Amino acid sequence: MTIEINLNSFFKNFLDKDQKIHYDNNLKTCKNIGAKIKEEINSNQNEIFNSLTQAYQSKIFSLKNQLDKSKKKLIIGIGGSTAGLKSFTEYTDQNYLFIDNLNYSKINELLSKKDILDYSIYLISKSGNTFETLAALNLLYQHAKKINSLEKLFSKMTCITEESDNNLYNFAKKNNVRLIIHNKKIGGRYSFFSETGILPSNLSETDVATTCKFDDFLGEDFNSAIVNSAIIMTITKTKMIKKNINLFYDEKLSFFGDWFNQLHAESLGKNNEGLTPLYSICPRDHHSMAQLYLDGPKDNYFTIFPPAENKHFSKFDKLNFTNIENQTPQELINSQYNAIQKVFIEKNIPFRTITIGNNKLNILQLFLYYFLETIILGEAQNINPYDQPAVEEIKIKTIKN
Repeated sequence: MTIEINLNSFFKNFLDKDQKIHYDNNLKTCKNIGAKIKEEINSNQNEIFNSLTQAYQSKIFSLKNQLDKSKKKLIIGIGGSTAGLKSFTEYTDQNYLFIDNLNYSKINELLSKKDILDYSIYLISKSGNTFETLAALNLLYQHAKKINSLEKLFSKMTCITEESDNNLYNFAKKNNVRLIIHNKKIGGRYSFFSETGILPSNLSETDVATTCKFDDFLGEDFNSAIVNSAIIMTITKTKMIKKNINLFYDEKLSFFGDWFNQLHAESLGKNNEGLTPLYSICPRDHHSMAQLYLDGPKDNYFTIFPPAENKHFSKFDKLNFTNIENQTPQELINSQYNAIQKVFIEKNIPFRTITIGNNKLNILQLFLYYFLETIILGEAQNINPYDQPAVEEIKIKTIKN
């Protein structure tokens, strides 16, 4: 089963006669870009798409077989280098440790674990010069040196970076640390299916190629990134949409929300264009953000993800809490999920739903789908979806300071 996107609310409630003209024009544009993407896939022109092929995965797994086999893993990297892997491990219930921010209190806590040097340790930075990643490496080195365990640290480490004169590459070479070359043609936020995401994961060699099929998301049905991109372009202009908000009724998707925010913001926030990506965890945020979503500015487009299947509780006890006891725990959260959709329709707020299904590996399809949607949206608006030039200004000023 693939993920399932439901667009009924858009076509039934929001596509009026005037919008239909805009939608048809946008759909034509997106179809042309979709055809271009299909050609890139068939001719192996785009390394991001190539990374999903069995041939590319086989190369990764030939490297994977040479790495440390510990099931306990510490991943150090910032932003796109680790965000996809973090969201995957959270959703699939894998207990990895991450250093993905300069939170010195958390770093100290992790380094204080007595067995931290028994973990497989991955340092990931495409450029090899990411300040935060190098700072975390420095503190890890300092810790190992203090306890006379530098040799053990180096034996447990794998560095993934470009083959160039950069700090991480040079550190690995100097200290005889395992070195995996980061694909120069794949940026961090698009890198999950490449070495950065697959090497530390517990996926099998065939999982990606058998789970992710491009044709599932480049057709003409509701699952099509072409159709969805045309819809987003239409409502953005006709309804003056400014924010793209994900509502997760499965809290395990929270880190996926972080990854999506980066993908969407860095890829499409250019030339004074772009929607601000946000997410809410529900039903918790019914009691906070929903007031703004429902009664504030009507400049939001929502994607709603349904609750996960409840495997833990079959019923509520009879305590005269009549407002909940007439339902099962699953029915209660489902009723909240259904209620917000009804209110959105009543208030003319545009939304779609995306159902992942019970197969945890379907989150891989979600990565692929959003790759395609983001690239189509960028190219349809004459935006380069692969670079992030404004971010470099922060790096330059950090160096000067």
